[in-house]
Amino acid sequence: MVLLKSQTNKLTQETLSKPAPPSTRFHPSSDDALHASFHQPPSLRGLESLKSNLPYLEQINASPRVFRIRNLLTKQECEHLMLLAFRKGLSKTMIMPYGTHKLVESTTRTNDGAWLDFLQDDVVRRLEETLGKLTKTTPQQGENLQVLHYSNGAQFFQEHYDYFDPARDPPESFEQGGNRYITVIVYLEAALEGGETHFPELGLKLTAQPGDALMFYNLKEHCSGTDPDCVEKKTIHAALPPVRGEKWVAVKWIHEKPYQKG
Repeated sequence: MVLLKSQTNKLTQETLSKPAPPSTRFHPSSDDALHASFHQPPSLRGLESLKSNLPYLEQINASPRVFRIRNLLTKQECEHLMLLAFRKGLSKTMIMPYGTHKLVESTTRTNDGAWLDFLQDDVVRRLEETLGKLTKTTPQQGENLQVLHYSNGAQFFQEHYDYFDPARDPPESFEQGGNRYITVIVYLEAALEGGETHFPELGLKLTAQPGDALMFYNLKEHCSGTDPDCVEKKTIHAALPPVRGEKWVAVKWIHEKPYQKG
């Protein structure tokens, strides 16, 4: 997936308590074992990729694992995903309270959103396949892509975890695909000010350029998501409201095992 990212939009208000050293920046090919190579210095191939338009990773935090994905989508592809969400119909985002399987309106989450179909069209398919290669998973392990819209100054998502909590959630929560292993937040349009993803336990407030993404692991390596000691509790995060402008993102939750049926 060779994509060009416009440089006309500037990165806004980002605070990194521990900036990643240059050695953590590299491009993973589809043949690289990402889990095993996060701490390796970039290869010549990786260095060359920084000059290209291919997606590559920048490590932000080592434990829990937090990354930025560069060059994931083009400006046109970002606009296409927003258009698909409009066509699907944006509505108030619902949540599923811990320990239940019923969607309800939330007072902690006020943004609008729309669920796209799995592999809905060529753009969605390419994105899901690229994320599978980057994470060494398969598209079938991912939930449907959810496009979210946060309007100026009014919409937010308070602190929460993306994983299912083995200590609190019923066993049925893990039946379809196991736990949520990875979260990817693809920026389609960034707020001019505000709108960061805030990790209070890590001291990080992160945003990204349109076409780039934030990625973090909800589970520790080499363990089961049904084990209470496996979840990364420091991944608790919040979506802060935009102060100026609007924020559009596409969120992909990737499970431990195949999630899609059929």
